[in-house]
Amino acid sequence: MSTLDLVFGAPVLLTPVALVAAWWRWSRRDRSVSPQWRQTAVFLGLLAASVNGALFYGWFAYGFISPRTTAFWAAKNALADYAGMYLVGASLAGAVAGKSRGRILVAVAALLQLLLWSNVGIL
Repeated sequence: MSTLDLVFGAPVLLTPVALVAAWWRWSRRDRSVSPQWRQTAVFLGLLAASVNGALFYGWFAYGFISPRTTAFWAAKNALADYAGMYLVGASLAGAVAGKSRGRILVAVAALLQLLLWSNVGIL
């Protein structure tokens, strides 16, 4: 296994872990510490990261039941170009603008998703 396989293969396993941990940390936040709009920003970033994960893993699961033709890879490129990268940006913006216990994990999940949608590596 090469280092490149590890760098681009690990996000497939680590992204759901980061998202579940971020949702858990966000649900256990102290509601009185930070302003409501900052907590809402983290929530929106977390929501964008979750939708992005659902898009990627939906495409990934579809790969198990469909032939890996040119249309299959074109669908990945279209999802990445027209949805995935914008959702990564929204996730990062929510993590940066917000203030809550889960914001670091939201940023980590967004960066892992950036690697998921890239065209280099095992996928």
